Amino acid sequence: MMKLQTLIETVLESRVLTFPQEQQLNDLMWSQQTDPADLEALQQLVEALLSRKVQQLQPSFAGSSKFTAIASLS
Repeated sequence: MMKLQTLIETVLESRVLTFPQEQQLNDLMWSQQTDPADLEALQQLVEALLSRKVQQLQPSFAGSSKFTAIASLS
């Protein structure tokens, strides 16, 4: 099973968080104990998302399997 920290490092390196990765992060957080390194990596991911250094993608439910960027909230 992949470690939470490993998945987050992959996301930070690619600068893209896909919907399947987001689901996997959620599953990992609920299925295993987190250690301090996992929590630090999670904090880095949150900061990267808030500062838009990582782009969050979501699936397009309009009949396409392509992913679309989530619209800016501003």
